[in-house]
Amino acid sequence: MNCLKASYGYAVTCHKAQGGEWAKVYLFLEKSMYAMPYPELCNWWYTAVSRAKEELNLVNNWWVR
Repeated sequence: MNCLKASYGYAVTCHKAQGGEWAKVYLFLEKSMYAMPYPELCNWWYTAVSRAKEELNLVNNWWVR
């Protein structure tokens, strides 16, 4: 039998993450985010990046069609 031992992860939006911090954060980037007005995009980035205590991982899906 092939099996994988895994634990469930949790995902929240950047807005829901406000006020929280985690040791490891994975930030998934999408091109559609850059359609936001520049000041809002900067605020979003600050909120998202500042949630990580120890490790921030940036992941993009730009290569997926």
